Amino acid sequence: MFSLLCLACLVGITVGDKAPNVVFIIADDLGWNDVSYHGSDLKSPVLDKLASEGLRLERHYTQPECSTTRASLLTSRYIVRTGLQADVILNGGGMALPLNETLMSDYLKQLGYSNYLIGKWHQGGNSWKETPLFRGFDYFYGYLGGQIHYFGHYHTKFGGHDFRRNYRDENGDFKEEILKKESGQYLTKLLTDEAIRVVEEHDQSKPMFLYFSVPNIHTPNLSPNGYVEKYLDGVDISDFHRKQLAGNLGGLEESIQNLTDALKKSAMWENTMVVFISDNGGCPEGLMSYGGHSNYPLRSGKTTLFEGALRTPAFVYGPLVDHLKGQESDGTFHVSDWFPTLRS
Repeated sequence: MFSLLCLACLVGITVGDKAPNVVFIIADDLGWNDVSYHGSDLKSPVLDKLASEGLRLERHYTQPECSTTRASLLTSRYIVRTGLQADVILNGGGMALPLNETLMSDYLKQLGYSNYLIGKWHQGGNSWKETPLFRGFDYFYGYLGGQIHYFGHYHTKFGGHDFRRNYRDENGDFKEEILKKESGQYLTKLLTDEAIRVVEEHDQSKPMFLYFSVPNIHTPNLSPNGYVEKYLDGVDISDFHRKQLAGNLGGLEESIQNLTDALKKSAMWENTMVVFISDNGGCPEGLMSYGGHSNYPLRSGKTTLFEGALRTPAFVYGPLVDHLKGQESDGTFHVSDWFPTLRS
């Protein structure tokens, strides 16, 4: 078995004179069979290339839903230990990641990291103390809830505008900007452009932790005009939802391509590791709101305890794992393992 300890050793994550930069990308509802390197009818050349040039984790497991996976990732604990096993965290529902938990971001901040969260939080927002800047992050640009309209930037289930920027001013005082003038613009591009700005302007005297939590490919399957046709690229798919998903996946591909290009242009690239995972499997037909996803040949999908929900595409990429280029691991790895792996 390719163990947690073995991964930590091979990647070479240490906290020494030059701590590594970590870019953690988490896609939303990307199914096992939604990437072409698993045989999908959809095309994902960017993810295919990065996975082939890194270490593929072929038995990477998560929790069955969005907020539960993120809670396990940030705390390194199973959700029954944090009391979040009953349901996802709902806007205004009173649930949140417990405040007595030490998060990955808290720990990295103690080590001198600058921590940035771009995208989806989904760990609570009933009070300020549950939000990213009070949970170890230095900067937040994104949305607090679990799902968002790609162009209107409102919560697609409960309503309410949910696109914001949180930061601290020169006096250390907390500030929030509600980003309304951006309404109508493609959210994934806005988030990607902001992540690129963070990379370009980061103070390189400090190590960087960039937690890039993109909305794609969560429903609704919306993308800019022309994306569906561009990313279908002649593939004949009859299912309407699956066709729309091609555009949604194309937005994810474009985002990751642009971000990795920016990283490679930066002076910190040689000391950077990129981790890519999905928060859970997709929503195939017959489950919840069908989004055109496919987890084939795995059983079922999101919200269940079958492999279609829990086993996700994942890989590690970058100069720090060049010696593992093209390799695959079939050792069991759970999302709660990332925190102790990165701090080892």
